[in-house]
Amino acid sequence: MTTAGDVVAEAVEAAHRAHWPVLVATTVRLLRDLDAAEDCVQDAFAAAVRTWRTDGV
Repeated sequence: MTTAGDVVAEAVEAAHRAHWPVLVATTVRLLRDLDAAEDCVQDAFAAAVRTWRTDGV
């Protein structure tokens, strides 16, 4: 049986795999700092996980 947590985990994994490179590249262009860009994108994914767990994907 698939749980809501499984659905969220799968959605986050799929979004991470599909969008991470473009999101980091775009954020690097804005911030001109790779470490800061990776931190920002990671924070965005963490916020998505929290939101998706309560509100759904």
